[in-house]
Amino acid sequence: MPDRATQAYTGRMGAFFGGGAAHVPTVDAATMVKGAGTMIGPGGTYANRVWVNRWYVIGPFDGRHGEGLFANYRHPPEQGVVLDAAYRGKGGRLVKWDYVDMAHYPLEPPVHAEDAVYYGYTELMLDAEQDLTIWVGADDDAQLWLNDRLVWKGGNVNKDSFFGLVYETKNTFVRDYNLNEGTRVVHFRKGRNKLFFKLSNGPTRIFFSLVLTK
Repeated sequence: MPDRATQAYTGRMGAFFGGGAAHVPTVDAATMVKGAGTMIGPGGTYANRVWVNRWYVIGPFDGRHGEGLFANYRHPPEQGVVLDAAYRGKGGRLVKWDYVDMAHYPLEPPVHAEDAVYYGYTELMLDAEQDLTIWVGADDDAQLWLNDRLVWKGGNVNKDSFFGLVYETKNTFVRDYNLNEGTRVVHFRKGRNKLFFKLSNGPTRIFFSLVLTK
């Protein structure tokens, strides 16, 4: 993927993005009713496929190079979310939480940096406790916590072919909110649910995708 390679990564892409064949989850477009937002239940727009597009995002922080991005540094937001806090991030720059309401899919941090770490926080209100399926994808790697419990951890398995499917082939992934590596059924409680992600970026492009379905 030449457009993903910079001088720091040229010729090394396959060294840390695992091989194998990616399997992007299939979406039934015929029955899909899309919605963007964070309200599921009364007060929300009906949808059976919801892209979570409103987050508080902070970064970039220093990240490890190459294979190290899959075991990246821990930064202050992992100790607790304080939305009015500010920290020293990558290159000594001051970083703070910014509210991001993305008008287009997927979520991209306002400031892009290589070898960098970002965090996101949002809350979902549900009218009843229920199991939902999370669809998660990232460039390059992500972890996701629901109510302080780790429910998704990425890794470099099949990443090279995942990026090939996403960037190098004709597809409908963006249209279908489906830039996703896999799915998992998780339990949401009634009322407020806290979501927190850690996004690690290596070379060039970056995104995070979280979609919810029944």
